Amino acid sequence: TMALSMLGLFTVQIPAALQTRIANLSSRQTAGTLGGVAIMGSLSALLVTTCVGPALVAALAVISQTGEVARGAAALFAMSIGTGTPLLIIGTSAGKLLPKSGPWMDTIKRLFGAVMLGVAVWMLGRVLPERTTLALWAVPVGTAAAVLLAGTRQIKGARWTLRLGGLVAGLYGLALVTGAALGGTNPLSPIPAWAGTRQSLLFSPVRSVADLDRQVALASEEGRPVMVDFYADWCTSCKEMEATTFLNQ
Repeated sequence: TMALSMLGLFTVQIPAALQTRIANLSSRQTAGTLGGVAIMGSLSALLVTTCVGPALVAALAVISQTGEVARGAAALFAMSIGTGTPLLIIGTSAGKLLPKSGPWMDTIKRLFGAVMLGVAVWMLGRVLPERTTLALWAVPVGTAAAVLLAGTRQIKGARWTLRLGGLVAGLYGLALVTGAALGGTNPLSPIPAWAGTRQSLLFSPVRSVADLDRQVALASEEGRPVMVDFYADWCTSCKEMEATTFLNQ
């Protein structure tokens, strides 16, 4: 939904009445006073929370699990410095460090919409078949190609760059669809013929501790080493190791 919103299909925003109240409340605060700064900071937190919230929750989760107060305090302090310092630098520059607004911002916003579509495909890849996931990757890639080509009508100074980027993205999207039709599963090498003919390591399935003990004993008798691979269909790292690590024999 958010990706479609960023692509311009519809608008998601705070109700206009609430926006007006917040703006009026912020404008009535006296600059340079502790109370006014605190209220303006609280109001700005309504916008910043959506960006900082996930990282803050992750940091608090790690702190609660480890129980290390000093480490947690240092992590939160480093996070506050990392997020606050750029804002202070940009704020004191009186807008000189900010890029000028223009049509290019719409193109950037739509590109981020394509990125969000890619995140959705990446998450669906944990439950969908690999060939289906490979075909779905063509959706964000094709969207990015369309956004770049459409941007040539708005951004005159970078038309050839946008055209080249759109052409490359379009060809890659075509390769993804073709690879899925041919039985490919790897987005980084969508055409099966490009992946080569190297054979991955062959693992014997183990479904219990007894099976594991039996395989270890058999390997010990034959003088072979034992490698245990914990695998799940939803594990993206497992699929990555199958496509790269286990081929490097």
